[in-house]
Amino acid sequence: MIFITVHKIQPGYICDKLFGMLITKKKLLNYFYWFSFLLLLQATVAKAQDSCQLITLETALQKANASNEQIQLANTDIKIARAAYKQTNAFYLPQVNFSYAALSTNNALNAFGFKLQQETVKAADFNPDYLNNPGSRTDFTTKMQVNLPLYNPELTYLRKASASKIEIEQFKSERTQDYIAFEIENILLQLQMAYDTRKVLNESLLTANALYQFTNNRVEEGLLQKSDALNAKVWISSIESNLAEINGNIRNGSDYLSMFMGEQPGTIYKPAAIAPASTVDVTGLNIPANRADLQAMKKALDATSFMIRSSKMKFRPTLNAFGSYQFMDKTAAGFNASGYLAGIQLSWNIFNGNAVKNKIATQAIEKKRIEQEITQIQHKDQIELNKAKRNLETISYQEKTIQASIENASEALRILTNRYEQGLVNSTDVLLAQTQLSNQQLQLTKAHYQYNTTLALIKFLTANKK
Repeated sequence: MIFITVHKIQPGYICDKLFGMLITKKKLLNYFYWFSFLLLLQATVAKAQDSCQLITLETALQKANASNEQIQLANTDIKIARAAYKQTNAFYLPQVNFSYAALSTNNALNAFGFKLQQETVKAADFNPDYLNNPGSRTDFTTKMQVNLPLYNPELTYLRKASASKIEIEQFKSERTQDYIAFEIENILLQLQMAYDTRKVLNESLLTANALYQFTNNRVEEGLLQKSDALNAKVWISSIESNLAEINGNIRNGSDYLSMFMGEQPGTIYKPAAIAPASTVDVTGLNIPANRADLQAMKKALDATSFMIRSSKMKFRPTLNAFGSYQFMDKTAAGFNASGYLAGIQLSWNIFNGNAVKNKIATQAIEKKRIEQEITQIQHKDQIELNKAKRNLETISYQEKTIQASIENASEALRILTNRYEQGLVNSTDVLLAQTQLSNQQLQLTKAHYQYNTTLALIKFLTANKK
């Protein structure tokens, strides 16, 4: 027997319940709106934190040429060399000197000389007593002196050596720009590889999460063992750890890129429009003789040759002219007496203890060393170039084999995933297949990076003078 109990409904009961339900729904809506707002805010902040600034190689190079510290230092060295060259103008231009001297003496010879220069000598001044005891005598001399170089062959070759120094610094600056461009291209390629690697890991993470969800559901249904779900979970943790490392590498690479561009670190960059690796014919490339650094060393040879010639010119005589005009008086503002002195001086250093001879021998050895260094650099860089060209051939072959392996690994993963869903294989087989596919994809990304960096190295080694 079923008993049904009917309670008497008090007046207003239904209205109170309905009003309470409306209040509850209103609160729930408010909570929902606030929760949605917080989620949107969090997503916006996370997007701002992880936002990437696209940058091309051309843009990075333009910023580096304008603000890179190494390039600026190289340009400063050029300015220093030019300023030093301007100093050699003194080898040909006259030198003018103005002086004003106030002297006082009781020396008999100097006192009589003051009177002669001041044109105030009288007959009484020849009195022996006065000559021997002249007392204190003052002289105020205003003098203008001019020296004019006429023939100084030693200075001529020093000036030519200084001019070579300007060209040396210009070539060094050009090679510095080549090096900065090489480094920036390498950093962009490293960033591109990091982003490609992250893409592969994200795809693997999606597959791993899907596999874990499928496995966990089957575990809850009692169709699979819990160890299968744990294996998938471990795999997910491993991928997430690798992703964290890749994200750190992206930030590190971006900071290095900022440093080379002369900007403050903190911006995360992403390379834009980097062409994929392609086959390039480099068989006929060799180290160019007019590469900037080699040109700089050749100019250093020229400068050393000029220094040797300059040293040899020290065995020759020099010829210079000089002249002076002066006013002399016993009062500070007086210009009573005046006189001039002009002449030409021929000087010849006959022997100086073989100092010049030994200096020439040292400079000749230094010149020989520069020649040997040029040859060494050319041989070493040619070996590096030959190695890079062989590496291109090897990497091209590896890319083809890796691409074929990726296709096979993808098909194997598809087959094993279908069989796993049918309960014919365990999760370990699927995880191994996915790991194999991911490794092959990462190997292909690495091969692209190695190919492009090798091309960048070849470009750096074979850069011609602009």
